[in-house]
Amino acid sequence: MPGRTCRLDAPAKINLHLEVEDRRADGYHNLISIFLAVSFGDTLVIEENGAGGTTAITMERETGLSGGDDLAALPPEKNLVFRAVELFREKTRYNRDLAIRLIKRVPAGGGLGGGSSDAAAVLRALNVLAGAGYGRDDLAALSACLGSDVPFFMYGGAALVTGRGEIMRPLDVPAPLCFVMVTPRFGSSTARAFALLDAARGRAGGNAGYGDAGYGDGPRAHHGDYLARALGAEPSSWPFYNDFLPVLAGEQDGIYPRMMGELHAAGAAFTGLSGSGSSCFGVFPPGTAARRAAARLKKHGFFVQTTIFLASMPDPMLQ
Repeated sequence: MPGRTCRLDAPAKINLHLEVEDRRADGYHNLISIFLAVSFGDTLVIEENGAGGTTAITMERETGLSGGDDLAALPPEKNLVFRAVELFREKTRYNRDLAIRLIKRVPAGGGLGGGSSDAAAVLRALNVLAGAGYGRDDLAALSACLGSDVPFFMYGGAALVTGRGEIMRPLDVPAPLCFVMVTPRFGSSTARAFALLDAARGRAGGNAGYGDAGYGDGPRAHHGDYLARALGAEPSSWPFYNDFLPVLAGEQDGIYPRMMGELHAAGAAFTGLSGSGSSCFGVFPPGTAARRAAARLKKHGFFVQTTIFLASMPDPMLQ
């Protein structure tokens, strides 16, 4: 007989700023980034059934998304939702059969953290269904093995993210922020983007990146206090940049500079590339300006979404 059902939204994120530093001994790169959670995201519906410990996942992909793997068809080791369930079962001995329905809205390979947010949402939902009583810090520590940015989605809001992505410092966002996110009809491979950046730096004989290449006005910002103060300024004066943009700028006949140029032309006070692509975003005043900009960008055939900054993660809802 069916048991309880838990419904939970899984918000996406954008990177306002992303510096890629040196490669670590473990193969990861050190990062300095600003993550912001946004209201746009996926939704998960998790239904408990009898005891047995099975997991069935179905996915409903909404139209207009860029390509990507069908989550339900991925092998278990690459399926973050499945891995999150198995991790929770291992730690808690929770053995209810689960039917998970993932309503997928976030473009695959868009640099918006959709898969990581889905995994975090699963852990938060199962924590409620199982009555495990974990706090957010406990769940963040548990989730770190699933991916570097999964812990962020236990908290949401804004954070300065360092290390390989697991060290977070909450940041204040002093004013409402509205974003128009634009994604082309393809995804970007994170591994390939890192390889391209490493190769470019090897040819340059140094750590050349976005801030050094004339794409931004500010100095390379290695200090969290500097970044935190900059976030409080008007978006038009933000010094933020993304180190991946120079090495990806020529992709698909320069589609990233073109998307950012269209956002600027539509009135964005600041534009950027999220993660390692393929999504770009523009910052707009709340209201009609963002809606007009979104309508303008949709005419170019991009996937376009208007969204706002999300100060905290939504709570699981038992049904």
